[in-house]
Amino acid sequence: METKHGFIKMTVSEFENWLLQTRVGRTILKIQQHHTFIPGYIHFNGSNHFERQLAMKNHHVNQNGWRDIGQHFTIFPDGTVMTGRSLEFSPACITNQNANAICIENLGNFDTGFDEMTTAQKEAIVAVTAALCKRFNLAVNTQTIVYHHWFRLDNGFRNNGTGNIANQDPKFIGNITYSLSVHEIINNNFDYRLANDSPAINAGTDSTDIGVTGGLFPWPRNANGTLDYTGAPRIPNIEYFQLKNTVVGTEGTLRFNVKGTKSK
Repeated sequence: METKHGFIKMTVSEFENWLLQTRVGRTILKIQQHHTFIPGYIHFNGSNHFERQLAMKNHHVNQNGWRDIGQHFTIFPDGTVMTGRSLEFSPACITNQNANAICIENLGNFDTGFDEMTTAQKEAIVAVTAALCKRFNLAVNTQTIVYHHWFRLDNGFRNNGTGNIANQDPKFIGNITYSLSVHEIINNNFDYRLANDSPAINAGTDSTDIGVTGGLFPWPRNANGTLDYTGAPRIPNIEYFQLKNTVVGTEGTLRFNVKGTKSK
């Protein structure tokens, strides 16, 4: 057992003992199973458990605005278990389904064609879930052990995965490489627009595109239709300003050069 950054890294047997000794005041009625998608196996080197967990926490807190890391536990490809959010607080995992829940994030991208789950991770998931069911006296069924994509992402309504677009090529216009950082995407100017025959076109619950080109605030575009990764405001703004004379006499003339852009 090892502690760092406020997290505890444990083997399955250590987790089982830790769970028995941990008092939880919150009522637990279900266990949520997730995969991280990013980070995936490509981001795990066998020894960077704490770094991966801290990166997820930083993203959840700084980017999503959450109070803490979303999940209570993360299970790694080598079968290691790590604590996350306090069990005294509901997770931030499934919309409108987080009350009385415990969330487990299983590190990896298990969409078809990507990571193939290791035996060690699979056995750890089963053992940890069984220990939680025993600890909180939960029946083992599909009402108490649930998966993220059994619920709609927008409102949390359970649809058991029907209506989801799964294991389909989104058909981006550009030649996309997955599992990249935001900086790599911007530096390589990847084109995440959807082709006309993409299954994600107008497929959102709000009848707009799924992805960065849909929703109430789609990603801004350049005049030629490509996505604008600059982050520049969409209102008129000054790009260049040069003051020609730093000293101006009474009733003198201030001379400067300025260059700006129109609103987009």
